[in-house]
Amino acid sequence: MFERFLSPANLRKHPEYAVYGGVLVTLVAFATSSFLFINTPRFIGVATVLFAVVVGVPAMNALFVEEERKIEKKEGGLMRHRGIMRFLFYFFMGVFLTLFVIALITPSKVLSSTDLYGVQPAAAPSKIHGPPPPPTPESSLILGIFYNNIVVLLIAFVLSLFYGSGALLLIVLNASIFASSLASAIRVQAPTGGFTINFLFIGCNLTVMLMHLIPEMAAYLFAATAGGLLGTGISRKVWRNKALWPLVKDICILTVCSLLLLASSAIIEVLVSKQLFALAVCSTKPLFIVSAAAAAIVILIGGETIRRNINR
Repeated sequence: MFERFLSPANLRKHPEYAVYGGVLVTLVAFATSSFLFINTPRFIGVATVLFAVVVGVPAMNALFVEEERKIEKKEGGLMRHRGIMRFLFYFFMGVFLTLFVIALITPSKVLSSTDLYGVQPAAAPSKIHGPPPPPTPESSLILGIFYNNIVVLLIAFVLSLFYGSGALLLIVLNASIFASSLASAIRVQAPTGGFTINFLFIGCNLTVMLMHLIPEMAAYLFAATAGGLLGTGISRKVWRNKALWPLVKDICILTVCSLLLLASSAIIEVLVSKQLFALAVCSTKPLFIVSAAAAAIVILIGGETIRRNINR
């Protein structure tokens, strides 16, 4: 059923199906995991990630095969890969938003960084002796974040290269960790008030995090696409025909784009997102941030609608 719903033909006409697919897949995976591991709830989070990946793999494999055929026919230039990248991005957003809601309700059943790495958050010191340490330079923070993200980028590339759709595991895993981290922060800092106040607070925090999360995930998706194309090309022995050079060119461009996106994500995280969180804008001006996000969504939807009408 999922393979037909997330078929390349459907995703080509309706890219937003990947969002619905991500939501549906995650809900089914969570329900299945909760039923199977009802007596061992600590396994529900990791099982949800694995089940979601298993369901998404056939759609991703079909898209990679289609992208490879486009290269062999020299169709569309670099934009011929927008199908696979749209699927990965929209699928990630569907999984992330669903797990975020689940983490707000039952945080222990969503895989978190603590579950994965076994690292507990450090307790704040009860008393400060002497002057506070000097702040870390912003350039050092940016370089540190960029270095850590480069490691994840390489993992995404290698997983796609050797396992075809293996990068889907990394994408769903990151969606779970990001959702759990954001939900945990919101539960701690959420103001006491009615539904509207809490809705604006959650929407504001989600918007601020997505400012750097979207380009960061886009970088991973570009790297995953490059690795998947290379792996598919090797399996199809593309070096025997004239499609080798277009394939190499596309992989190089995708890799450069992923590095640029990763650098911009680190800069946005330190200079924008971190500053907004430090200023507590979600407690003082949540309506402004949420309104700006809503306006951006309306513009994106309008632009996509216009694009579809033009292409008809």
